[in-house]
Amino acid sequence: MININKVFLAGNLTRDVVVRKTKGGLKVGDFGLAINRKKKDGTEDVCFLDVTVWGDQADLCEQYLAKGKPALVEGYIRYETWESEGQKKSKHKVVASKVEFLSAQERQAQIELEGEDDRQADIEEDVPF
Repeated sequence: MININKVFLAGNLTRDVVVRKTKGGLKVGDFGLAINRKKKDGTEDVCFLDVTVWGDQADLCEQYLAKGKPALVEGYIRYETWESEGQKKSKHKVVASKVEFLSAQERQAQIELEGEDDRQADIEEDVPF
């Protein structure tokens, strides 16, 4: 049996990205995403999800995304459990492998940053050692 855990979500941030570091020094960012879905009767259903993003992408999200900004998130769903005040709690969240900025200004900045990465890779390939 095949198991697939892959999601693509497009929506608007419900809060600013908050970046912190783990004990091991890894950067992790968290934000909320609201995804609207129109029903056949014309009404809308809204799904609110928490998103976690890791590494340098967390910094970029913090720098270029803010509450209300649109984003496309690619990743997987993770089920988390914990205990708080003696009660067991749980929730589903999305762990992002890639976040695309969808507003024009942030998208342009992302394209420029990706271009710098490509140019750096080209330079590194030309190094003769």
